[in-house]
Amino acid sequence: MAGELALVPGRARLVRSSATRGQEGLAVLSRVSAPDSSSNWRFVILALCVLTPFGIVTMPNLSLPPMFSIISEELGLSLVEVGGIWGMVGFSGVFFAIIGGSIGDRLGARNMLFLICLLSGIFGMLRAVATDFGSLLLISLLYGCAQGSVPVIIFKSIRPWFPRENLGMASGIVSAGFASGLMLGPLLSTSVILPALGGWRQVLVLYGLLAIVISVLWLLLHPAGKHAVGDDGAAPDVIAGLRRVVRLRSLWLMGLGGIGIGACFSGFSGYLPTYLKNVGWAPLDADRALELGLVSEVLSTEDLLPRAWELARQLAQQPRLVLRYTRALLTHKLKQELHDLLGYGLALEGLGSAQDYLDRGQGR
Repeated sequence: MAGELALVPGRARLVRSSATRGQEGLAVLSRVSAPDSSSNWRFVILALCVLTPFGIVTMPNLSLPPMFSIISEELGLSLVEVGGIWGMVGFSGVFFAIIGGSIGDRLGARNMLFLICLLSGIFGMLRAVATDFGSLLLISLLYGCAQGSVPVIIFKSIRPWFPRENLGMASGIVSAGFASGLMLGPLLSTSVILPALGGWRQVLVLYGLLAIVISVLWLLLHPAGKHAVGDDGAAPDVIAGLRRVVRLRSLWLMGLGGIGIGACFSGFSGYLPTYLKNVGWAPLDADRALELGLVSEVLSTEDLLPRAWELARQLAQQPRLVLRYTRALLTHKLKQELHDLLGYGLALEGLGSAQDYLDRGQGR
């Protein structure tokens, strides 16, 4: 009995030491895998995450619709063929996004982004050597496969670098990179870049070189082996990951909704400049209309006034409270500006009246 009692403290010390070692091991693992929120490298990674969708996805893609009229005239393409080329990038991206995301889990953010940026640059430049519809369609298919997984890897790559309370802000900054490309692509493609370089082929080469430069930046600036996507010990199985993903019904529903939204946006943005040029708009005005992003309806000149009256009659049928708040919403900004400048206006009116009174008194 005494021997057993003497062994109890030893067992307790053994259990405590094992538990202590386990806790220390978990602490080390947590420090290794936890986001290094104090590191300045996170701002470098954030800058790369903003530059990548801007220079590889949105700006190069939205530069094409304003140049479609020039491309179709040189290559002899019909409107249907132009639509096929424009839709091929998104079509191939739909299927490769899941595959690319699974491969990114295995390779890591640094290696995957270097690879897809490099391939996007190569296939983007190859579009400049296309001579007919078939070659341009095939290269556009490869180009869409290369850049299809960029949004997936970009948003996943910033997650380990920012704490949870700052992750939303970082994601918003990355989204601003997407939006900046949507704005500057159609604005600069035909008004600045195309005249400066001399042709649409040179524009595609420029964007391809930009993508290659971004791929080199990922290779040089991203710390090797640190904060990589999927670097949690063992490399994930790509096939097993795909099997688990395809079984999620909610994911399929979200994907179908995303396809519908993307199809509407692609159809509208791809055809709008061509349509406006066909109905008589100046080429630069038609290209910049896409940059505004505020066009909800496209009407000819003779249909504009009847449509305005139709909208006015629809407004007249609304409840009175809706009309009052609609008027308040539309006039609030104007009233605010008038209120801010009212004092200056009254002062000018008073000075003008005083000067007029003095001029009359002096017989002027």
